[in-house]
Amino acid sequence: MPGKVSDKISDKQELFCREYIVDMNCTNAALKAGFSAKNASVQGWAMKEMPKLKKRINELIAQKNEQTGIRAIDLVNWTDDIRQKATQAGKYDAAIKAVEVIGKLLGHFEKDNTQKQIVLQPPTINVFTGLD
Repeated sequence: MPGKVSDKISDKQELFCREYIVDMNCTNAALKAGFSAKNASVQGWAMKEMPKLKKRINELIAQKNEQTGIRAIDLVNWTDDIRQKATQAGKYDAAIKAVEVIGKLLGHFEKDNTQKQIVLQPPTINVFTGLD
C-alpha cells in the first residue's frame, strides 16, 4: 500500500527506546544508542517524535508498569509528597527539583527543557472555607 509507514524499527532505534524509558532524557538515550555527542540532542528529540518510536516507547512503558506495578500517576503522587516535605523542611532546592520532575512526567517540557505554553487557571478562593 503506497505511503504506508512500516512499524519495524532498527536495532539502534530499539536501543534508543529502551534507554529513553530509563530517565526520559532524549539526549542520554541517543548517546547510549550510539549517536555522536555532537548531534545526540537533535537526533534524540527527532527519534522521540517519530510515530513508530512513540508507539514503541509507550509499549515499553506499559510493559515496565505491568512488571513493576508502578503507574505514572503513582510517580507524580510520590514526587509531589517529596515536594511537600521538602518545602515544609525549608529545602527549596529539592522542592523545585521535584516540581521539575513532575513537569517532565506530565510532559510539560519540550526540546532542550523549554517549558510548553500552558495556561493555568488560578484557583478560586472561598474566603470562608479556603481553596475550592
